[in-house]
Amino acid sequence: KTNVPQIMFSWECSNPVYGTTSHPLHRHFIPGGSSGGESCLINQRGSVIGIGTDIGGSCRIPAHMAGCVGIKATKNRLSVKGKARPTLYGDGQENIASCAGILGSTVDDVAAFFEGVLSPKVIEVGIADDPY
Repeated sequence: KTNVPQIMFSWECSNPVYGTTSHPLHRHFIPGGSSGGESCLINQRGSVIGIGTDIGGSCRIPAHMAGCVGIKATKNRLSVKGKARPTLYGDGQENIASCAGILGSTVDDVAAFFEGVLSPKVIEVGIADDPY
């Protein structure tokens, strides 16, 4: 896990433990969003792919600001097994539907990730038991 805002739903990437994340190319700017630390890591080639959650741009905005690629997958397209349970309203309706968000250095990296994770061969062999 890289630096994330305290409530994980913010346009900046700052918390009391690690402080504010700086943009990888411009130290006086921020990389934006709750995945700002991840976008900086990918921009500096510390990682090829980053997986997070995206509701209103938490992966896409930092990716754009740091010069990498971000995409919000369709709800339930990628497994979010192990993720915290959603916030429910009243008798069980989800307040905020979060989806998996993927960050990558290039469009080709993100496409290769999706091909590898969603390939029928991978699912058939049992490497990925249930993509949903």
